[in-house]
Amino acid sequence: MRHLYLFDNKISDCGVQVLMKIPGFDQR
Repeated sequence: MRHLYLFDNKISDCGVQVLMKIPGFDQR
């Protein structure tokens, strides 16, 4: 779990932007 968290943290900048574009994810 920690490994995934760290990875998510690194791509948080670009990942968050991409996820926000995905419909349905914003509802979460």
